[in-house]
Order: sequence, then C-alpha cells, then structure tokens
Amino acid sequence: MLNATTAITVVGEASNGKEALHLIDTVSADVVVLDINMPELSGIDILRLRTEVTTPCYLILTGYSEPEYAFQAISYGAKGFILKDETPTFIRQAVTKVACGEVVFSPQVIRRMISNRNQPALELTKRETEILCMVAKGKTEREILAELNIKANTFKSHLAAIYRKLPNVSSRAEAVAWAWQNRLVQSDCLELF
Repeated sequence: MLNATTAITVVGEASNGKEALHLIDTVSADVVVLDINMPELSGIDILRLRTEVTTPCYLILTGYSEPEYAFQAISYGAKGFILKDETPTFIRQAVTKVACGEVVFSPQVIRRMISNRNQPALELTKRETEILCMVAKGKTEREILAELNIKANTFKSHLAAIYRKLPNVSSRAEAVAWAWQNRLVQSDCLELF
C-alpha cells in the first residue's frame, strides 16, 4: 500500500520488534512505522529504547485505540498514532506528514484521549505549561532544551514541579495522559488538527 505512491519508498520491513530495531540502526529512513503489538519487542519498547534519538520519525499504526497506548507513544517521541482501519490514503498522508515533522492522530484516538475531563486543571506556571505542551507533542528532552534554551537540570526541575502539581502523576507518560484527559493541553498547543 505504501509503495503504491511515488512519494514513499519502503526501504525495509521487519517481522518482529528485534528485526525492526536492527533495521532502524542499519537502514536510513525518514519514518519508521511501528505497531503496538509485535513479537519480541513492542512498538512502545522500541520507542522507549530510542527516546533520545530525533531521526527517524516514528508513526504508530495499530489496531489499539486505547488512550494509554497513545499517551505512552507520544511521551516516548512518536509523531503519530493512527489506526489500521483508516483509509489507505489517510495512512499514506500520515506517513508523509510525519516525515515533514507534523503530528498526526486518527480522529477516533483524539476523541478517546480527550473524553475524560473530570478533574480541574491545576495552576502550572507558563514555563511548566510550555514544557508540558512540548512533551505532549512528542519532543525529546534534547529538542526541548534547545528550543527553550534551558539546561537539563532546569528542565528536570520543571518536570518535577509538573509531577507534584498533577494528581497521581510521577512520569512523563502520566503527565501527558493527565493533561490530555483533563484538557489542560489544548488542541491549538498541540497542532493536531
């Protein structure tokens, strides 16, 4: 399906997560398309192992629409999370958009991610909100440090403050999940639409 357009060239395929990891390290690609459920290593495991690597970009293509998976994927740097039942055109466009640095989600996933809004947003500083938005966009620590011109210790202090201010939050994935569920992070911040 991806080879059906001249805009995309498939440079490798893997039958399990370990093969995918090997290909990522040996083949030059702009976008890596991963599933959540793969033998040996899951797509989330691969993202976790590559969290500080900015290239290639990662797109999750899966049958799982549960928000928890999407939250994990974006917290580890995925630039897209789309479902396998999307049209071939939508999937091809998602690959192209992710290659250009855009963030892409299936509409059904977005709806599920923002469906729980039962807790009020707590008072985050402007900088904490900015960092939370960048983390929610899937930016790596290195990208955030460069863009905000801050040091790693400052970034970690802001993250710790975010964790303290949000209930039952002690990791990036949980902070992003809480922000999405409670609409603290707005769509204009995330540029998803």
